[in-house]
Amino acid sequence: MVGASYFGFGGVYPNSWHATLWTGKNIIDLDTWLIGWTNTFAEAINDRGQIAGYGMDPSGQYDAFLLTSYPINVPEPSKWAMMLLGFAGLGFAAYRRARTA
Repeated sequence: MVGASYFGFGGVYPNSWHATLWTGKNIIDLDTWLIGWTNTFAEAINDRGQIAGYGMDPSGQYDAFLLTSYPINVPEPSKWAMMLLGFAGLGFAAYRRARTA
């Protein structure tokens, strides 16, 4: 769930709103990813993990932002096995061709 939390204590930007992400037990301050932005609000999150919101950008203007994470896709073990079998098949075919020529 996304939203905003009011930080009324000291820090980099005291007495301001911060876009936040709630993940079960943890609250993540998204302002740490939005360098120089203040009074930020997170409005929505989609199935891909992109977070949309708005706030005051470093130039002092209110603007929208989109935080996008790029997960590292690691192939499943079955895909690795298929790829290795394919390479082995290509190697064997090249070996046989070289022997018969």
